Amino acid sequence: MKWNTLLVSILLAGLFLVGCTVKDSSLHGDNLPDKTECDHVAVAVPGTPPTCTEEGTEGRTVCSLCGESMETSEVLPATGHNYKNNICTACGLWGESVGLAFASNGDGTCTLVGRGTCTDDNICVPAISPEGEYVTHIGENVFQGHKIPGVYLSDGIEVIEKGAFSNMKRLTALRLPDTLLSIGEGAFRNCVELKSITIPVGVDTISENAFYDCVKLELAVLPDGLIEIGNYAFRNCYELVRADLPDSVRRIGVGAFEQCRALERMVIPEGVTVIEMTSFYYCMALKEVVLPESLQEIGFCAFDSCISLQHVDIPDGVQKLEVHAFNACSGLQSLVLPDDVTTLKSIGYFRSLERVHIPVGVTSIMYGVFDDCPTLRQVCYGGTQEQWQAVTIDRKNSSNQILLDIQMIYNCDGSCAP
Repeated sequence: MKWNTLLVSILLAGLFLVGCTVKDSSLHGDNLPDKTECDHVAVAVPGTPPTCTEEGTEGRTVCSLCGESMETSEVLPATGHNYKNNICTACGLWGESVGLAFASNGDGTCTLVGRGTCTDDNICVPAISPEGEYVTHIGENVFQGHKIPGVYLSDGIEVIEKGAFSNMKRLTALRLPDTLLSIGEGAFRNCVELKSITIPVGVDTISENAFYDCVKLELAVLPDGLIEIGNYAFRNCYELVRADLPDSVRRIGVGAFEQCRALERMVIPEGVTVIEMTSFYYCMALKEVVLPESLQEIGFCAFDSCISLQHVDIPDGVQKLEVHAFNACSGLQSLVLPDDVTTLKSIGYFRSLERVHIPVGVTSIMYGVFDDCPTLRQVCYGGTQEQWQAVTIDRKNSSNQILLDIQMIYNCDGSCAP
């Protein structure tokens, strides 16, 4: 009896389910909307223009509802490079110069040694020579005096030797490779039309005279890791406005920035101990110089004729101030001398100096130190009046006479000469 009842229940349930499926005919698959039917709404899609090396496509029309393309789109072939003076007018790519002369280094590398038969107006030195050797060196004086407006050095080149591009008086475009490690002495000397230079990160020394007489150079981007700026490296770069020194710099050579007449600001990194003679001589626009606590010596005429300087705070660690270190800084109004100096020499003639801080450690003031300071009105001294009276002041031939009638402030820590 129980099995008969269960069977009947199952049959009734089946009829009910079947009945539900048939009865709700609106859910039957045959009555679903046809997804292939769409009232297209056309929208224009712009094409992609071809480049020198990649294909492009024409514009086309698609449906904004279903995304279906309503017309075919033609593929546009790559245009190829259009070289003029060895530079593509479309993308700026340099074409590798042909006919340059190379000499093997005997180890699978070679050195560019001459222009050879190459007649390109702009030179692109390839990464690999026609003989299949890697180009790593640009030889000594290789392009000296050549009338070439542009030079591109391919990655892989590591060394630019002495005078390689000197006296190239038409050079305006220069690309240095990321692989570069060394710039030789006078490498770009007298490139009078060159306006900017970016030195790659691998270079740790800029050799002496490297950019001497690049009179139109406005910007020099110096790399992290640079340690030394050689003697006269940027001398007579009259229009150089900016050359920020990276923190890695440890030596600024003799006359390194001499007569950089447009240079406005210079921060000397910590770690530099000596500013050598004439390093910033005649930097007429230099308004601010920040000296590091590591500094120990300021050389002869280091800041001579920096007429725009108004204030200099010399760190306490400086033990040696050479003669005329700040000579003819006619705009200088205040000067803070370091605590470790014991003898004041004639470090300069200050036509606008109003205040000077003399540390308590000074025991002697030599002949002529304050003889050409007509506007000096106040001396801030780090010690007492009794200690000041013990300082030996050379007054021979009325030298340093101004110190007799000057306003003195004693026990001053330098804050009175901001």
